[in-house]
Amino acid sequence: MKKSYLALLVSIIFILATVGSSFAAMGEGTVSAKKGVDLTLFGSNRFIPTYCSNMNDFDSDKEDWVTLDEGGWGAGFFVRNELRLGFAGKGENFGFRVILENDIHYSKANGDRNSYGNSDSPFGGEFSVERSKFWYDFGPIRLTTGWDVTWADLKTGGLLYGDDHPFIMLSGKAGDTMDWQVNMLIIEDSDDLNGEFTGKYRDSDWYAYIAKMNFKVGGLTLSPFASFSDMRKGAQGIGNSQAYYGGFE
Repeated sequence: MKKSYLALLVSIIFILATVGSSFAAMGEGTVSAKKGVDLTLFGSNRFIPTYCSNMNDFDSDKEDWVTLDEGGWGAGFFVRNELRLGFAGKGENFGFRVILENDIHYSKANGDRNSYGNSDSPFGGEFSVERSKFWYDFGPIRLTTGWDVTWADLKTGGLLYGDDHPFIMLSGKAGDTMDWQVNMLIIEDSDDLNGEFTGKYRDSDWYAYIAKMNFKVGGLTLSPFASFSDMRKGAQGIGNSQAYYGGFE
């Protein structure tokens, strides 16, 4: 019993000592890989205890619904953990940033992996590249690609688009008061089988395009933009859908 109380006391002290920093960056440092190239290493760790009850219209007589967050499906009490490790590099006319992330609900299966028994251990599958961004300057035009958060109107609520699909972007500046960018978003890129064993396929790609300009006027940034969503037959189980959007933020 004494050992149990001692373990409990140590756990409480550890939680109280780390709870303030568990939601913050673990720190970062910069090292020089070669002359003119700097590498930055960084990381963060968050644990988020969560309890859900009476989510079905606040009616306790009904069975609880499950909830979904970045760690997966959950119900009742669970603890979500988000671990991020990343590195970034920058040279005279290029740069990159890669972030590896593990986002799970705590359990023995994903916290203590093993190669024996019948338990499922998905931790290794979860820990992978979550964000990537690579860019190169070609004089007045910058080429950027990867999968990172891109948006059309995120600063005014993201009603039209804001997400982390793979993208290819061209961007540039015209003086100190105006910059522009053109994005190609690759949301779906596949071919669906059109009938069993027919050897025929249908195009089910879904691309989107965003063109945007940012004008700095006084202390404000005015941004007109236009976009085109091209969803072809089969994508998301929906038929063809082409839509144009325009806006200003």
